[in-house]
Amino acid sequence: MKTQVRKIFQIILVSNLAALLVIGLFLWKEGSFPLVGFPQKPTLPYLGIIQNFELVEKNGQPFTLDNLMKRPWVASFMFTTCAGQCPAMNAKLEKLQRLLPEGLSIVSFSVDPLTDTPAVLRSYAKNYNADEGKWFFLTGDKRVIDKVLNNFYMNTSDNPALHSLRFVLVDSAANIRGFYDSMDEDALRQLVKDSKRLMREPYGR
Repeated sequence: MKTQVRKIFQIILVSNLAALLVIGLFLWKEGSFPLVGFPQKPTLPYLGIIQNFELVEKNGQPFTLDNLMKRPWVASFMFTTCAGQCPAMNAKLEKLQRLLPEGLSIVSFSVDPLTDTPAVLRSYAKNYNADEGKWFFLTGDKRVIDKVLNNFYMNTSDNPALHSLRFVLVDSAANIRGFYDSMDEDALRQLVKDSKRLMREPYGR
């Protein structure tokens, strides 16, 4: 009798350990926490580095890369008179600002800075409930904007409607870590996952 009880106990114990292992591996795969004794998932790739820039935020204050050097951020490109993809992109960002980790910023660069003055951007941002301390809208010298676009491997054009539809994940040391199609829901879910992984890296804090 004691032998049977011992065997039943062993079966239950092994089953519970197996279940815990399966759950742990799933959480590790999702990036929720590292497991001791298991190899860590490879870091996000380093795809380039952003050079310093001097622009103006929607509040009228100067804004440089130094404003972002202690936080990771997501970059986007837009203009306020865009009637095509920009409203859809910004609607995605409105949702993302609630899903992205605390401490991560969103930076939207206007590709039509002559039209998009700080006052225009300030009014525009209200349409998307932009969090004042999380989502920044930048404008300024067109030549500086073009240099920023080149840093992100994006084409410059006198036609703002030709701007990129991608979101870009940047770490707190200004390294580009990922590109994401703003119109692809799977890509946006991956952006949220990658941003959480990035926050656990030295350059993510």
